[in-house]
Amino acid sequence: GHYTRKIKVVILQLGRFANSDDLDPLQYDDQIDLVVVQKDDILPLDADLVILPGSKTTIDDLRILKQYKFDIQLQYYHFLGGYILGICGGYQMLGKSISDPDGLETEIGGQENGLGLLNTTTILQAPKTLENHHHVKNYLTDDMITGYEIHMGKTTGHDCQSPMIYLDNGRADGAISSDRRVMGCYLHGLFVNDGFRHAFFAHISQKYDPKHRQQQFHIFLDQQLDSLAAICEDNLDIDKICMLAK
Repeated sequence: GHYTRKIKVVILQLGRFANSDDLDPLQYDDQIDLVVVQKDDILPLDADLVILPGSKTTIDDLRILKQYKFDIQLQYYHFLGGYILGICGGYQMLGKSISDPDGLETEIGGQENGLGLLNTTTILQAPKTLENHHHVKNYLTDDMITGYEIHMGKTTGHDCQSPMIYLDNGRADGAISSDRRVMGCYLHGLFVNDGFRHAFFAHISQKYDPKHRQQQFHIFLDQQLDSLAAICEDNLDIDKICMLAK
């Protein structure tokens, strides 16, 4: 049959994964070989993309990342021509600095230099942004995508002049470096959108075939949820639960 050469996507996992919907579509995509890299591992330099995922304790995770020399490894990987994507906390880490004036995550006035791969700076500040977005424009395709934000803080700087996306309220989000190989944004669930996922990976690697047909991720997800619902119905007294829930 038709053999697709896989592309290698590395997720740098230092703390706990905050949002599995950023990763599930990648595990599901049969053209992607997903590799999880943890504290004592070495960053594979043959990766087609490295993803820095969200974090519940961004500054702490950034400090751990440096402690295990991933800052140097990421800078070298980028120097060799690699692509890097930061999502939410990972996006904040890619900039020049993260500061926490009110001590929301760390000590009051806490600050940490970022990886310096994006020309941005982040200030952690309340309130927390919690929003679903349904009509998001993106920098690669014409189709609208969906996703959600859940974060504290504001990121600004030169590279924000090249945003990754425009949210449905018209607000630009994210940043792309001048060499176009480092980028980040606050929107979770980017890759759940099949059209965007195909365009994104075809853009960073010729090994990825955007026309390669496989079942769409959201249909797969619906089927998983339907079968889960069926199992619950078979094994639980749904009527009684509904009665108790009143």
